[in-house]
Amino acid sequence: MHMNSGHVIVVLGMHRSGTSAITKALQVLGVSLGENLMSPAADNPTGFWEDNDVCRVNEALLRHIEAAYDHLGLVGSLSWPHPVLAELRAEAAALLKARLASCGGLWGFKDPRTCRLMDFWRPVLEASGCRVGVVLPLRNPLSVVRSLERRERMPAERGYMLWLEHVVCSVLSTGDVKNRVIVDYDRMMEDPSRQLHRMADRLGMAVDPVACREFSNSFLDETLRHSRGSLRELARDSRAPHAVSELFHILSDCADDRADLQSRDLYLACLDVARSIETWRPLLTYYNRLEDSLAEPVEARNRWSVTEIRALLRPGTLARSVLGALPERRR
Repeated sequence: MHMNSGHVIVVLGMHRSGTSAITKALQVLGVSLGENLMSPAADNPTGFWEDNDVCRVNEALLRHIEAAYDHLGLVGSLSWPHPVLAELRAEAAALLKARLASCGGLWGFKDPRTCRLMDFWRPVLEASGCRVGVVLPLRNPLSVVRSLERRERMPAERGYMLWLEHVVCSVLSTGDVKNRVIVDYDRMMEDPSRQLHRMADRLGMAVDPVACREFSNSFLDETLRHSRGSLRELARDSRAPHAVSELFHILSDCADDRADLQSRDLYLACLDVARSIETWRPLLTYYNRLEDSLAEPVEARNRWSVTEIRALLRPGTLARSVLGALPERRR
């Protein structure tokens, strides 16, 4: 059944990139986020604004392909026929239909996992016949890495790789979407009204002035922005490959309307990174297994000793060697 009057806005951004605030901002444009939302937590007291059922489908997808939200490496094709995938597609289609019905035909959702799972979601969205808009939250990757270090004690090298993968997948998987906008989180905090009007203009919507004032004055909280890295600091961080600062620079120009989101430079930069990451798939798979092994009970570690694993995962060894193989510049 086609829902031609339906309209879905998908928010695709890396963890700790201001995705929650930017998703909440959709309500200022009249977009409903539904009622079945994840509860706030200590690390996100104003709410995640993530649909629990979308998260459940994405988690089931990751389990099926033996992956996780923090695994390194690009996710392969999810469009091939398989009973589990077919069941999840049917579940996602039913979820989409139910949300559009309950949200008056205009629904928005976000889950950072979706960035790398759009090969699954795009056919579901297209089969529904609904219009699709995309919002791409952006934040300095140094700030993202610092936040992940603080919240999860994640090594910076791993955080930078995850940032690259989420951003590259988000850009490349939505290149043909007409209504697409990139929003810088720091710019949103500085001038929310301008960013809300940019979003409305690109998505073909209108800003509710009352909701805009409430969002700007009551929802956004500067005390919750614990880090704000600069381009200079990012460029000096030896843990980040050149591809990170190069890609962020291009995306920042797009967010400031100095460059087109459809630019060839952005496409080539993302494609270059994606090819490099794919080349390293065997090593990244091995790295993921080592990380998973560290999280297992001691009795389950029957392939590597703890000493061997920690030596490989020590900053400056395996993770850095992988990131160091990324392209220094576009060819």
